[in-house]
Amino acid sequence: MSQASDSPVSDPPTGGSSGISTPPRRACHACDSCHRRKIKCDGSTPPCDWCRHHNVTCTFNRVKGGRRKRQAGSIKLRKKNIIQRIGRIEQILIENFRRREDETSQISIGAGTGTSVTNTTSSDPSVDSLGRIFLTSYKLGDINVFHGVPYITPKGQKWIGFRHEDNAFNWPQIPLWQNQQTLFKPGCLPRPSMQDLPARHLVDALFAYYQSSGFAVQLPLVDPVLFALTIDEAYSSDITDERRAALLKAYIFAFLATGPLMGNQRPNLIPDTDARVYEVAEQLTPYIYAARASTEIVDALVMLVIYHFSCGSIHAADISLSLASRLLFTMGAHLYPGKTMDESPEEQRDLETRAVLHRRDLFWMCFTLDMEITFRTGRPPIMAYTSCDLTFPAYYLKQISPGFTGVAKLPGDLRLSIIKSKAYEKLYSPHSLNNSDAEILRDIRELDDMLENWRLSLPLESRPTLSFSEDTKITRSPHITAADINPILTRLEYHHCMTTIHQAGSRCKTWADNRMIDQGLTTSMELALESSRSLLSYLNSMEPIFLPNLFWIILFYPISAALVLFSNILLNPLSASAACDLKQLGECLEIVTKKVQFNSGLSDSNLSHMKHVRCAAEEIYRMGQKAVAQAKQAEVQGSSAASEALDSEMEYMQIQ
Repeated sequence: MSQASDSPVSDPPTGGSSGISTPPRRACHACDSCHRRKIKCDGSTPPCDWCRHHNVTCTFNRVKGGRRKRQAGSIKLRKKNIIQRIGRIEQILIENFRRREDETSQISIGAGTGTSVTNTTSSDPSVDSLGRIFLTSYKLGDINVFHGVPYITPKGQKWIGFRHEDNAFNWPQIPLWQNQQTLFKPGCLPRPSMQDLPARHLVDALFAYYQSSGFAVQLPLVDPVLFALTIDEAYSSDITDERRAALLKAYIFAFLATGPLMGNQRPNLIPDTDARVYEVAEQLTPYIYAARASTEIVDALVMLVIYHFSCGSIHAADISLSLASRLLFTMGAHLYPGKTMDESPEEQRDLETRAVLHRRDLFWMCFTLDMEITFRTGRPPIMAYTSCDLTFPAYYLKQISPGFTGVAKLPGDLRLSIIKSKAYEKLYSPHSLNNSDAEILRDIRELDDMLENWRLSLPLESRPTLSFSEDTKITRSPHITAADINPILTRLEYHHCMTTIHQAGSRCKTWADNRMIDQGLTTSMELALESSRSLLSYLNSMEPIFLPNLFWIILFYPISAALVLFSNILLNPLSASAACDLKQLGECLEIVTKKVQFNSGLSDSNLSHMKHVRCAAEEIYRMGQKAVAQAKQAEVQGSSAASEALDSEMEYMQIQ
């Protein structure tokens, strides 16, 4: 029996040797009806089960598309095409790599000739690959939370210019869907009304002193190379753009405003600081809205933040900090620039790398100050830790490693700032106010563990202790170096952070209902009180070396600790600890009173405010004394009344 190779049905039976015909056999593919319905055709011989049950004819008449026969040598041809494509791709990559080398060499030449490059972005793949569009290894678009839709970046413009042999290709620097008209037209912008810049040698002298002091390490307000170029541009006679000239003038005056914070510079180097700062803020504000984000604007704003914060003007510092933070977000400073750039040797960094790393330092300074202001005022943080890449800088990892000696870069400790951020989120944010007692105590324990792990990671010589002892007392010295400031502030921050974390236990409903501390809250409340006592004792031991430029920064700590002890006195005026706490309130008053006389170099407005602080400290101490005296008097009167009642009862019993 023979079958056609392309027929779906067996040929009719032919007479064999036996003459017996066999039934037609179906090939192993579906019939027309089952094929149309995409169902399994499970009959071994026609008709199939489906056709038989539905009483339809089981046919195999559809036309099948035969498989395309492979041509001889097709595999070899495809391999050859792939090899040719790989060769073309490699050639394109080589050309692109050469173009990039040419761009890098041009930037390096610009660094030597004084060309300012401060508005460029990071080229590290770990940063640039975030939300970017790439085409043949060139970045063309930029998608992130600030832009939302693609637009052509400067590097993409260069690529388009190369491909079209049109190096003059120009594209708007902002997305097309944004209004490109500035808020202030050139004719409406205020003309530079500040006084002329001071003599160049005064600015150079202050800049040289800044670089030689530890202040430049703890507060890297400017990059030395970039700021030197800015000074040259500000004092250049070739600058014709009035807006640019006003911005640079504001930048220089903002730097001069930080002069008194540096310590022992030449007297009368920068006179009348307060007036200059006011003029800087007034002059800079329109240009923040009119100009694009730049390193100069952020530098000036951060300088104003540092100045206002050191003078106790927390509200002004907070406003400037919010503007600086948003500009840093716009320039991508909240993202880690990448390990390659971060660990690059300083002497090999071009202007672009310097600008990116400097903005990252500004980000960490703003993050630290933001958490500090949040802890001092209770307002929500500007920089949520969940929205930022908090990868530590390479130099910071060296600072916290064992055996580090020298001045730590950046103010405070970055790990402690992160703990503060989490403490606010877990204990004091609006959504945390509805937590149950168990959740509050759980969060307190977790944060306390984090704080303790951080404390134990510090070197023994600078490690804070919960209880004050003579071993932690600061030796009397007429001078204090920049290396001494950070451990002092770190110890004060630790005590305040400990108090703030454990003070949240007073929000527990058990405490709010009966004003009695249950066993589960006893430890937290006692730790908060003990930490406040240690803070005041520590401050009392360090009073001989108080610096005028640190007074407003440190003043917050004794006032907050005094209020914690004052609350304990009001709640338990007859307790054994009330007398000791009252004594420490007196020490707090003494600290504030004596420090006024050590700060004669401050402005009249600051001295006037310090008098109000002293009056408040006196009132707290007086009210504490009164609360203890009234409680003792009530106890004596109660004892006398009880004694008289007992005598009357005895006399009555004797009569009976």
